[in-house]
Amino acid sequence: GAHGVQVYSRGSGNWTGPAPVVSAGAVREGGGGGGGFSATARGGGGGGYCRKVWAVSPAQAIAYVVGAGGNRETAYGANDATAGANTTFNTTQIANGGASGSLAGGGGGGVFSGADYGFNGQNGDVFNISDKAVGGRAAHAASRGGVQSPVTLSLPAVNGGGGAGDTDATSNESSNGANGFIIIKW
Repeated sequence: GAHGVQVYSRGSGNWTGPAPVVSAGAVREGGGGGGGFSATARGGGGGGYCRKVWAVSPAQAIAYVVGAGGNRETAYGANDATAGANTTFNTTQIANGGASGSLAGGGGGGVFSGADYGFNGQNGDVFNISDKAVGGRAAHAASRGGVQSPVTLSLPAVNGGGGAGDTDATSNESSNGANGFIIIKW
């Protein structure tokens, strides 16, 4: 039969399996939470991860939504960082987005449901690099939470990773969470 791979890194729509595909598998990662920006800022949580294999009818259209990463906090102490959005496939297979970094603590990692197996994303970290907090890593091996460090380097979150937090009131170096993704193989 036909074999292939389709990757979605943003947006929503329908995936239609080419004939004569009879089964497919999908990997999903939720969006990472945005990083906080306050005296007690924390990193955003990483998105959840899940995988499922299912039977596909010829020309069956399956709805998907790729979870967007959460936005970082806009101003010092505003506490308005947002959570990452859920990534769904076939409406019942869900990789939840990570929670935002907040005044109360690091964003919780996203969970999963409706899948054969999966892993929760990591929680966002407390500040541990100078005055910065590392974002949580999503469960997928290619994920990374955001890192901001005035001493070493600054890296954005990727593949469902949570955004970095920042406690230094002089400049906002917190970061957005990364978008989730879907990989479909047949």
